[in-house]
Amino acid sequence: MNKKIITSILCAALAALSVTSSSAAQPIEKNEAVASSSSSNYIILKSEALQNNYSYFFKSGANLPNDTVAEFRNVNTGETVLKQKFDFSGESTSCYLPDPNGYHYRVNGGGSLSRVINLTQAGGKYQKIRLKLSDFSDYFMSNGKREATILGNKHYFNFSDEGNGYSSSLVFISGGAMTSVAPDIAGMAEIYVSTKLGEKTTFITSFSYTSSTDMESRTGTAGTDFTGLTIGDVDKNGSVRLSDAILIQKYILDLSSFDSLSKRNADANQNGKVNLLDAIAVQKYAIK
Repeated sequence: MNKKIITSILCAALAALSVTSSSAAQPIEKNEAVASSSSSNYIILKSEALQNNYSYFFKSGANLPNDTVAEFRNVNTGETVLKQKFDFSGESTSCYLPDPNGYHYRVNGGGSLSRVINLTQAGGKYQKIRLKLSDFSDYFMSNGKREATILGNKHYFNFSDEGNGYSSSLVFISGGAMTSVAPDIAGMAEIYVSTKLGEKTTFITSFSYTSSTDMESRTGTAGTDFTGLTIGDVDKNGSVRLSDAILIQKYILDLSSFDSLSKRNADANQNGKVNLLDAIAVQKYAIK
């Protein structure tokens, strides 16, 4: 098929898609797409294939709290069906969970995620990504720490067992992969991220303080979105929408440009190219 015919098809598809999405959020302009995360500090270290029906536990950094536990809860009853400690002899460990209905996660008492993790569909390609946490979420300080108030006192937690009664944990969840993270002094961390179209990355934190006179107090967040890494989310606004498909088509027609992260997210089928098939896949996902 020659270039003129391809261009005509793309133009027609773009026009049709624009009409279809008239009630959706309007696509961002070319310069906004580039500016939104052009400064994001990240690098893809490797890719790895994971199996369905398994949850994989990875560690990133040292000084993991020795009481970090993941719970898997029945979707319908809320009953805990398995507890898994982050007790590593190597870089990772895994567990088998066969329920086709999926599970809710809890980590160190943090509330269940608002969405169900279906491990029967969690297999596939994952990327190990090294990134600066604050470039992707203002939840984190530039050095990767988080200020939290425990028993009326403010403390800057570094997501490790610090001693002196202070302890905190940070766990990223993406598909079937959970990564317990302790960022380095530059606020950099390594996490495993699913490359399945539309699969979000979320995180859970827990902060605690214990002394001889004060009881342990915990606070934190559960199921908070870590935006920018979802395949299909080209504009990195936290969701996959028809406007993302339009952006892909504009890119194909040289009407827009992508930064490296938008280009990664636009490759919906993960074949190393951004083309019409990716735009169609994102469109189908957005209107499913």
